[in-house]
Amino acid sequence: AQVPGAERIGLGTPRGYQPRLEGWLKAAGIDRELLALDTTGAPAWGIEVRTARQGGRRLAYLINLLRQPIKTTLRWRAPDAHLRDWRTDTAIPNEVTLAPRQLIFGSY
Repeated sequence: AQVPGAERIGLGTPRGYQPRLEGWLKAAGIDRELLALDTTGAPAWGIEVRTARQGGRRLAYLINLLRQPIKTTLRWRAPDAHLRDWRTDTAIPNEVTLAPRQLIFGSY
């Protein structure tokens, strides 16, 4: 109430907040380079995704923070983007199943 424009979200779980946070990002015009989607097309719960630019290079990582495997579809803002795993120098398909705690770090 003391911060203009702030919204009170109350008690809940992180998983319960996810749809609201996604809505706020969209409303703010934040269009992420890469999303990891679940089988319904919603952002996959438990998959952390980050992208960055370093000079002319684009970097990304995905990690499954869950204790079970999760199938995810990678959706890129740039239609021709494809992730290459740095460790194996192989292309990562846009549909991938990440093992528990599996990390993919690459460039695109």
